[in-house]
Amino acid sequence: MANSKDSHDSEKPHIFDRLYDTVKVLRSPEGCPWDREQTPETLINSLIEETYEAVEAILNKDNKNIIEELGDLFLILDMIIVIYEEREVLQYNNILENVLKKIIRRHPHVFENITLNTSDEVVRHWEHIKQNIEKKEISSSILENIPSSAPPLERAFLIQKKVQKYGFDWNTEEEIFDKIHEELLEYQQAETKDKKINELGDLLFSIVNLCRKNNIEPSIALNRTNNKFFKRFNYLEEQMKRTDSQLKKENIEIMEKYWQEAKKELG
Repeated sequence: MANSKDSHDSEKPHIFDRLYDTVKVLRSPEGCPWDREQTPETLINSLIEETYEAVEAILNKDNKNIIEELGDLFLILDMIIVIYEEREVLQYNNILENVLKKIIRRHPHVFENITLNTSDEVVRHWEHIKQNIEKKEISSSILENIPSSAPPLERAFLIQKKVQKYGFDWNTEEEIFDKIHEELLEYQQAETKDKKINELGDLLFSIVNLCRKNNIEPSIALNRTNNKFFKRFNYLEEQMKRTDSQLKKENIEIMEKYWQEAKKELG
């Protein structure tokens, strides 16, 4: 008798097929009007939102939500694939075969008799494979493949990670601190709105550098602060309602009192 793990593993391909077939039904003339109206372009926001929700669930170690959010991601991806299949742009199996071949090809240290001992060696060998085996066209700029559609914070992070590989980087965290202070001073001295925009951009870029230097994704750090602010302000609102106090500038001292309470209560 097969053990439960073997039985569970054998179900995986069938579950993928069932999800795919279900999406095809949703897209059919007898399916759902909303699903039939969708295009890859209209699903972009859903793809981004579901990705962020999955990231939040992972960071919160919320196993229940991890299951739900990763499932939502699979659904959106399947929907996009089915639409492209309908347009005869691609086939589902081709996508899976392509990524499977790429994984095996780029891991010769796992599937062939090649020894690579460190992550740095693996990354360097990947570049060798891309250029010499896959014959990827060499870009005129090392930054060319960074998507311009990426959110600005993430794009800054990707730019800095890319140039850092080629030695264009700060040597120490203290040098980044100096740069942040320099950009802040330049912002304070800016006399026009256009100049202020430029200097604030430089300041943000420098802070992203500080995140990267510490292996911290800036969007994750900022999202954590957003969530923290959200919870604290909700606490403040609840206390203001409880004491029949209005949220307005004239009550800033009361609001500050509850804000400090929220910091102690919620962290």
